[in-house]
Amino acid sequence: MKRQKTRFSLSCAIPVLLLVGSVWTATAVAEPFVFSHSITTPYWSGHGLVHDGTNLILQGGNKIYTIQPSDGSVLDDYSLSNAHGLGYNGTSLFTVISSWNIAAKLREFDPATGTTIHEISDVYPVSHPTFLNGELYTCGYYNEIQKRNSATGEILDAVPSPYYERSGCIYWTPDALCAYGDNLLAVISINLDNAIVVELDPVTGDRERIFKLGNFTQGVRAIATDGTRLYTTGVVGYDSGAPGAIHVYDPAPDGTPWATAIAAPGRYFASEEDDLELDATWSMASSGIASYEWDVNNDGTYDLFGETPTATLEYLQNTLGMSGRWHTVKLKVTAVDGTIDYDYADLELPEVPEPTTCGILILGGWGILRRGRTGS
Repeated sequence: MKRQKTRFSLSCAIPVLLLVGSVWTATAVAEPFVFSHSITTPYWSGHGLVHDGTNLILQGGNKIYTIQPSDGSVLDDYSLSNAHGLGYNGTSLFTVISSWNIAAKLREFDPATGTTIHEISDVYPVSHPTFLNGELYTCGYYNEIQKRNSATGEILDAVPSPYYERSGCIYWTPDALCAYGDNLLAVISINLDNAIVVELDPVTGDRERIFKLGNFTQGVRAIATDGTRLYTTGVVGYDSGAPGAIHVYDPAPDGTPWATAIAAPGRYFASEEDDLELDATWSMASSGIASYEWDVNNDGTYDLFGETPTATLEYLQNTLGMSGRWHTVKLKVTAVDGTIDYDYADLELPEVPEPTTCGILILGGWGILRRGRTGS
């Protein structure tokens, strides 16, 4: 069935209030995982993180660290250059050895010494190896999560990769990938306040849930689990000189309501000829979503409202007090149970040329058309 779209025009958009016989009460968003604490690490972030059943293994810079989860103490470390991501199959570690624009190598190595056991070349593009039920999964740069033969690197199957264009990069992989239960967790977007995580069915690619992890997850490039808790890399604070940290999250109590608003892609480009499509179809809530509201110019008043996740702005004009090129669009999602969440996206308006003035200068019976910018 084709999804119905809600069509609006900016030139006549007015705030709309919803009245359905009762007044919704906004409640705080409770995530499927709640922040517990952080442990300091020797490296500020990292592209690989796994839990081996006892300790955490972190890839940071050109080293692999074995870290005790209770206090963050480093039990061991050794050098490993150009590593990108970590996977653990119960006996060996896997990583991708790559530099920019060269073929990648999928490497299996001894977790205690870093000694290479097996290496497969020319598997680019690939990143973030992880194991689920003994099978190797990697991220691909063309919006895929790939199931691979760990001995040959052959792609056995692929499902669509969660994709969220916060970075503006067309071919972007999840920033982190790990196994959780029978599904995959992928970090699909990062901003200064949170990381957006999607839980995927590895066979169909269907989204099971989407949630956000906050509390200083800036810099998340890796995520791990011990089967219950989640661990992410990041920094202790927003200062660029802040020490590294692994942030620990515990599952929220069963039945805790949650909602995740996602305005995707994270950047909209307005055209002088085409309608602008606003899209919140990535949004999810534990009780289902009742309404979507868009504050197009982020002035505190919601200009567009609907029960469907998409909205169309007809031939975008410089209205609602918007001037200049860059703006912020705010999305508000309200779940059936009243839980509310917000997301933001960039909006780029077309450049408006300065108006010109025309005049005719009469010289000796000849008319000369002169053009000039106003104010000049």
